[in-house]
Amino acid sequence: MATTKLFRPVGQRELNLIAASRFKAFPPRLPEQTIFYPVLSQEYAEQIARDWNTKDERSGYVGYVTEFVVESDYLNQFEIRKVGGQEHLEYWIPAEHLEEFNRHICAKLESLRNYRETNSAAIPKREKTQSNNANAPLEQPQTLLQSNPGAGEVRLVRAKCRFQGRRSACFHARL
Repeated sequence: MATTKLFRPVGQRELNLIAASRFKAFPPRLPEQTIFYPVLSQEYAEQIARDWNTKDERSGYVGYVTEFVVESDYLNQFEIRKVGGQEHLEYWIPAEHLEEFNRHICAKLESLRNYRETNSAAIPKREKTQSNNANAPLEQPQTLLQSNPGAGEVRLVRAKCRFQGRRSACFHARL
């Protein structure tokens, strides 16, 4: 079976909901979100996570890049859209197809990188809470891993990363 690797930038709340699914599915869209937009390149997903999610209150001022693979035969029914430069390619999946889309994901979703707003004045102070609360911030990747007991083998790498001259903490977790 042929597969296609895709990426999706997500905020804190969406990552918490992905974790609640044990990294098997994307959560349903909100009523005002009629389209689900997975992107074709990691660089484009990083650009969105870094430049948009980190400035968005609804994203918790944090952006994560997820990676996943989907059955190519299923994906072929959707059109690739160019929404900016040559690298800005994405699929437009109608929200009502997301549940079926999730069934065609071939492996667990992986969180590759995270970006946080560097202007601490823009980030409201929050109490640290359990990660199974969909609105709670995940202060450390370990919080996410500890909240999924019995999830199987866990690999975690935490490092300082440099992307387009900016330093950020990034991690990779596979449950």
